[in-house]
Amino acid sequence: MKTVCWIILTLNSCLNADFTRTNSGIVTDNITSLQWQDNYNDNKHLIKQTHWSEAIDYCEGLILEGKDDWRVPNIKELQSIIDNEEILFSINSIFKLNKAGFYWSSTTYQKDSLSHVWQVNFSNGSTIKGTKRDKISFVRCVRTEE
Repeated sequence: MKTVCWIILTLNSCLNADFTRTNSGIVTDNITSLQWQDNYNDNKHLIKQTHWSEAIDYCEGLILEGKDDWRVPNIKELQSIIDNEEILFSINSIFKLNKAGFYWSSTTYQKDSLSHVWQVNFSNGSTIKGTKRDKISFVRCVRTEE
């Protein structure tokens, strides 16, 4: 039994070898040098859910580990944490706080940039255009590691 547990733990570590996690809830993608928010202490440990313009303000005002250069990720950055092998959520399992649903990106929809923005649905990993004005979605902030 100990051998089986060791194999499972080792396999999980190998699957997430491209990511590291701090005790304070920041996940670093070691390939892209992006740091991801996985700490929502400011929101009662719940992933922030808001309108698009408020998501922009939320990330720009976020301070984690003394870093204040957080922002809403662009669509390619947000897609980089999709893991289609996951069973319940399509986000990499290194993230402890997960909520199935739509997440904001900062990438506007080219044909209608005033009203629409691209989003990732972490229920299934799909990408869609979402309405900026009326819709409430989740936000996971990102920054580039220095």
